[in-house]
Amino acid sequence: MPKRFVPAEVHGFLDFMTFGLFMNGATIFRIKDGPSKTPSQLMGAAVVAYSLLTDYGSKKPFIGLPVLSMKQHLQLDAVLGTWVGLAPWVTGSWRNGWNYWAPQAFATIGEVFFAVFTEIDPD
Repeated sequence: MPKRFVPAEVHGFLDFMTFGLFMNGATIFRIKDGPSKTPSQLMGAAVVAYSLLTDYGSKKPFIGLPVLSMKQHLQLDAVLGTWVGLAPWVTGSWRNGWNYWAPQAFATIGEVFFAVFTEIDPD
């Protein structure tokens, strides 16, 4: 089992900071078609929604209703992050250039990294 060294509060902060990137990544990377940009936009909205429902520990750094455990949150991150990363390959939009697959690949790497290395029991 890997050593989990990322504090849950830091993970939560990053969740809210990456929302804008997920929502506007298609514009930033000049992606024009829906099949390539929709998964990351849906992920951005989902991350904010379930982040507001996550129990980040006793410090309660964010306003919300803590009904999801950190473990459940991290599982959602890993699954949805992988879904975003696979979207260009499933839809075939990767053929349109690096900007149609590289940002999603880096997002997947980041999501899975933090899912594996964020503390599960924040208290």
